[in-house]
Amino acid sequence: MYGIAAWNIRASDKQEHDRASYRLPLKLRAFRDMGFQAVSLSRYSPYPEEEEEFELLREYGAVTIHMSCPAEIEELRQAVRIHRETGRVRWVSFDAVLGQGYLDYESTARCLSYAFDLLAEEGIGLLIENWTFKPEDFLLIKEKADIPDLGVLIDIGHLNLYVKQMGKRADKYIEALPLEIHELHLHDNDGVRDYHLPLYPRQGSILPIMGDVVSGLKKRGFDGTVTLEVIPYGQRVYIKDEEGMASIIRTREIFEDYWTRPP
Repeated sequence: MYGIAAWNIRASDKQEHDRASYRLPLKLRAFRDMGFQAVSLSRYSPYPEEEEEFELLREYGAVTIHMSCPAEIEELRQAVRIHRETGRVRWVSFDAVLGQGYLDYESTARCLSYAFDLLAEEGIGLLIENWTFKPEDFLLIKEKADIPDLGVLIDIGHLNLYVKQMGKRADKYIEALPLEIHELHLHDNDGVRDYHLPLYPRQGSILPIMGDVVSGLKKRGFDGTVTLEVIPYGQRVYIKDEEGMASIIRTREIFEDYWTRPP
């Protein structure tokens, strides 16, 4: 199924009140009308508080909540509350802790273990998002965190940076991942910086290797959620911006075209 990251979309024009620009019900209705079956939330979305918001979330097939490490207890409790109200929170995904140019295994593992103790009893799974680190790093994190079903969220933009900078093949990277892949973050960049752009032919784009990406995912039997994490102009857009929202839809359509091509 296809999902969308709520934190990149404003509910209204910048001329309106700040809080109004983040109203969740307006966004959830718009995403549903755009054909998205899943939604990703973060503290920047913001989190739902009213019954109307929970009711709208129940119309989606899945909800993912995205957090950063170290995990904060109040934010984890928010995830639990959302799941108890909706029954839709399938995953909580975490960014790893990065030091000065390196992956901090110990801090990342502590963060995940802390979250696991609270989320596992609710039936909520944990994911770790890729950055520019090696496939085998995921196994080390899993072992240190002692989470048997820890999964991966593959950020396609981050993968593009990794394969361009390390001279690796995207399909081989995906095939080498030692954990199950449950979700994608779909967006593009120039192979140098993480811009979260719509898919479009440009210098350094992921598009020339998208065939390898899809091939690797299919070999892994991927059947999870493809979440659009697109910032059309390098900044958030509001839902009435037809051009900006259309670029998100085109990105979904481009990926779908690669996915449905015969091998």
